[in-house]
Amino acid sequence: EKKKKKRRKKKKEKTKKTHTNRHTHIEEMDGEVQLRPCTSCDMEGLMCLHSELFPLEYPRQFFQDATNGSLFSVCAVDNVSHSIVGFLIGKYIPRSQLDDEDKDLVVCEEGDVAFYIMTIGVTLQERRRGIGSKLIRFLLESQLPQCKAVFLHVLSTNHIGIAFYKRFGFEAHKFLDAYYQIKGESLDAISLVKFINGGTKSTTMYYLTQLLDRLCFPLK
Repeated sequence: EKKKKKRRKKKKEKTKKTHTNRHTHIEEMDGEVQLRPCTSCDMEGLMCLHSELFPLEYPRQFFQDATNGSLFSVCAVDNVSHSIVGFLIGKYIPRSQLDDEDKDLVVCEEGDVAFYIMTIGVTLQERRRGIGSKLIRFLLESQLPQCKAVFLHVLSTNHIGIAFYKRFGFEAHKFLDAYYQIKGESLDAISLVKFINGGTKSTTMYYLTQLLDRLCFPLK
């Protein structure tokens, strides 16, 4: 009887496993889905998932970089099927190397960087399990001290996505006219940013971003 109780207790306890890649330690998030670094074995799976989830085409080099440690990459893997059910891929960018539309994103000192979320996704079957939220939380909790902002671009019509990021403290930064070219159509985007580690937005953009934030998040 005592042995049975011990077994039950062990099952109830949540164990944590750590994985090390070039960027950070990754811990198991629950008994069914685990976070780990993306590896070369995940390349084909990531390519298929991006094709299923996004209307944009990504070059093969992007997936090579995502699985060889050149980019920050995390997979959420089902512990039963061992299949990828979610992912987050991004990179650190010094302010001097930001694209023109993002240069006024944050006021940085020498050596500071911003983190750009390139892609994040969860398979349709596994949504509403909190996987996307845990990927974002993990990203925010693992940022380097010199990282002053986390940002991304979303379609201006993706209201569900915008509301999702708002829950984590992201705010609208800039409206980007005809930013995406999808199937021959020009579509607008919005850049979203969350300031961390004392990062602040450019003073010249403050009032414009406040206005845009109200337009995008009227219930805020």
